[in-house]
Amino acid sequence: MPGVIDENIVVVDHNPEWRQLFEKEKVEIEFSINNSKIWIEHIGSTAVEGLVAKPIVDIQLGIIDWTYLEIVKPALIGLGYEYFGEAGVPGRYYFRKRGTGAFNIHVVVRESTLWNNNILIKDYLKNNPAIAIEYGKIKKLAIENGFDTLLAYSAYKNEFINRLLDKIDHQK
Repeated sequence: MPGVIDENIVVVDHNPEWRQLFEKEKVEIEFSINNSKIWIEHIGSTAVEGLVAKPIVDIQLGIIDWTYLEIVKPALIGLGYEYFGEAGVPGRYYFRKRGTGAFNIHVVVRESTLWNNNILIKDYLKNNPAIAIEYGKIKKLAIENGFDTLLAYSAYKNEFINRLLDKIDHQK
């Protein structure tokens, strides 16, 4: 039985070690799943150089279709991940691991809207430092205003993320 999905969070300055943590965890996941029909991407703020973030590496794991969840799920649990089901986001299955490194895994169908949006946001923030700085300020404001649990923090940032996706969509 998984723990409670909501948890206290903090926002910290960018840590260049997040990239290495992702790469190491990616190798572990690939070895454990041992299937060529998965794709693994570093997403979220820890993937954007210089952006403040929760010190939790977000990993997006893409699968061809939902039958592959039955291959992925036991492998991730075997690596110490807790499974939370969709956890309020239809079309995304959420896993997390806490310990020496903190990781969230978002399992989605590759090339789905969720897959594409997460990649678009990461790439846009990487290529637009002024927008990344603005996003960082919103993240800090969330914590300063008492939105220091995962769910409250995510809700606080949601309007900015939606506006960002609209802006990206209009630039296509």
